[in-house]
Amino acid sequence: MPIPFFKYVKAKDHYCLGYFGYCNEYIVQLSYLRPHIEKQLPGMQIHLACKDDTYHLLKGLSNTIPWSVYKDCKRQFGHIKEIGTDMKAHPVLQLMRESKLQFPAPPPIIETNRRCAVWNTAALPTRCIETAGILGLKRLLVEKGYEPIDQTNDIGCVAGVESEFLYTSAIRGLMTYLVPTGIGTELYREMFPNRSVLEKI
Repeated sequence: MPIPFFKYVKAKDHYCLGYFGYCNEYIVQLSYLRPHIEKQLPGMQIHLACKDDTYHLLKGLSNTIPWSVYKDCKRQFGHIKEIGTDMKAHPVLQLMRESKLQFPAPPPIIETNRRCAVWNTAALPTRCIETAGILGLKRLLVEKGYEPIDQTNDIGCVAGVESEFLYTSAIRGLMTYLVPTGIGTELYREMFPNRSVLEKI
């Protein structure tokens, strides 16, 4: 059904990005990148939509909607893009490149302490690290002068796989080390060129 012109005029500068899958880090990435995208697209308002059970990741942010609302209000947007993964290319990196958008300068690293959380929880297409790999990662962290721990309180560093926790930690200013078991290594390098990737553990 075509949208009435007066409604189109009202909606045309409202763009909705939706992700309704299980990789929570995609929501974190989009919410972090959104203000920088809007600066590069003057006049455009970017709205974010996600599943109801991940909507807490957008808590306190304007122009966000859960699936339960989004499914009935699509016509209020001039443009809609629902991203997903084909298990090969990272959808957020694709979005940035297809739109010829620049990444923002990364958050500076805040040195707090040498306790480093080891994180191994992930959603496909990212794979968890095998037991031997975790032991190797901990040894490598010790060589770098860190104290690897299996908790997330009072830490100054996070090392592990692509995840909501790794990305929120980098955005907060912690040092992060990505163990590349997924499809987002290039995106991570683009977003956080002042962090590290551990190619071998």
